[in-house]
Amino acid sequence: HTLPSNVKRIGSYAFYGCESLQLDKLPDNLIDLASYAFSGCTSLALTSIDNITKISTLDQSVFNGCTSLQISVIPAQIITIEAWAFQNCTGLTQITFKGTPATIHANAFKSCSNITEINVPWAEGAVANAPWGATNATINYGVTA
Repeated sequence: HTLPSNVKRIGSYAFYGCESLQLDKLPDNLIDLASYAFSGCTSLALTSIDNITKISTLDQSVFNGCTSLQISVIPAQIITIEAWAFQNCTGLTQITFKGTPATIHANAFKSCSNITEINVPWAEGAVANAPWGATNATINYGVTA
């Protein structure tokens, strides 16, 4: 399942609570992915967001409650991850950052109890608020892949 390739913006609350929404990937031309866009989409099982190269911010609660979300890589162009962006995304188990965000909110991964490992290319303390709410996670610093 895909959204049309000409979709450039997904507004706030666009798919909020659409529990049966299933997408294989987000549109490549996306330039805006607003807060709460997919919040509560429990069947959304995206495995990658690498193709959304024009997005630099993952807004507040954008994937909150997406319990089937399976992404494992945060692309290098993501420089800001807002509050609760991935809250309650219990399908996440390991996250690898390809770049160094300027800001990751203290609760970006709140209640992501199954994240056990976060791999980052920066040194400890370079990005504040670790482990960003993923309380069961071990952070591996200086990992480049």
